[in-house]
Amino acid sequence: MIEKFINMKSSYKPMAYENLLQNARWEIIKAISKGRSSATELAKTTKSSLPNISQQMKLLEAYDLVEYIKDQRKGQGKPRQLFQLKREFCHLTFARPGFAEKRFFNPDIYHTTLLNILFVPNMQDHSYLHKYLFNDELLLHCAVAYLKSNENEIEVVILTENLNLIRTKYSNTFVEHAGKAKKIIAWSHSLQEINDGLARKEAYFESLMHHQVIHDPKNNFEKIKKKQA
Repeated sequence: MIEKFINMKSSYKPMAYENLLQNARWEIIKAISKGRSSATELAKTTKSSLPNISQQMKLLEAYDLVEYIKDQRKGQGKPRQLFQLKREFCHLTFARPGFAEKRFFNPDIYHTTLLNILFVPNMQDHSYLHKYLFNDELLLHCAVAYLKSNENEIEVVILTENLNLIRTKYSNTFVEHAGKAKKIIAWSHSLQEINDGLARKEAYFESLMHHQVIHDPKNNFEKIKKKQA
């Protein structure tokens, strides 16, 4: 089976990835998307055997979706072999009258942001977030995460070094869609402010970490999580 997929790699077919990203392999992808994991940890998380994990990882590596690194912990002996996602990828299925297509691609920064918005749980927020976020001031200079929403408001947290500009223009903004306006409340801070507030264990800053990342080209939210760990 592995050889079959590897041979198909050179001539891309959407169905190859559709079959690839299923069952045990999809459970592995979901597990390592949350952080680096060893084969033993993956076997436990996915309730699988080590030989099966090894086989599936070889296949995912062949498709250039995952990679392994050596983790040398201070004061310990042999380094651990950990697996992680190698790149962002998307397998998209779309159908409408007159058109139906599947595509596998590596998303750029704009694709990634749009996809993150589409996976915000409240579907009614998608259009508002798109209209709010898709401008160069926010996309080029900020990281943005979704906090929560209700019928009239959406709350986000913004990491930026341009605090005066962002607080002046984007802290309380009304966005209209389909005849209804929603208020976007943005809690904006520098990376240093967030790290300092978390170091002091302030409840306000800790509450900002219960978020869903929408746009983070420099992985600043991920860096904050690693610093906390």
